[in-house]
Amino acid sequence: MKLKPYLLVLTLISTAAFVSVATASENTWADIKQETSETMKAIGGYTAEKRDDFVAGSDSVIKKIDQRMEALNQKIESSWDTMSAASRKQATETRRALRVKRNQLGEWFGGVKHTGGEAWEDTKQGFIGAYHSIEEGFDQAEDEFE
Repeated sequence: MKLKPYLLVLTLISTAAFVSVATASENTWADIKQETSETMKAIGGYTAEKRDDFVAGSDSVIKKIDQRMEALNQKIESSWDTMSAASRKQATETRRALRVKRNQLGEWFGGVKHTGGEAWEDTKQGFIGAYHSIEEGFDQAEDEFE
């Protein structure tokens, strides 16, 4: 039996909602990254006709990104008192850079919610590019704070 794309997205969103009941500290960065990556793979090929499905899947991705940011913030805050001045500076710069990337992702998300026609593919690719950029930022942060 072949699932329709919108059923796949609803299944992914339902799974993401169930998983998000757990707190950020219970999920490892790797778990959240895997879930986010799977959702992005599922929605990446959607056409403008499937914009609503793409938006729903993208919203799930953004929620997972926010969960990862919260987990990173908790990790930094819990070890702040034992960090050197240089480590504190690096942590502050890392969080700032991730916030900038998260804001860019949010801007592209706004675009995909309202774009169609000829601009759809460019806007969708912009969102996917912003997603990959923040993923790289998280990979670097994981290397710094693991």
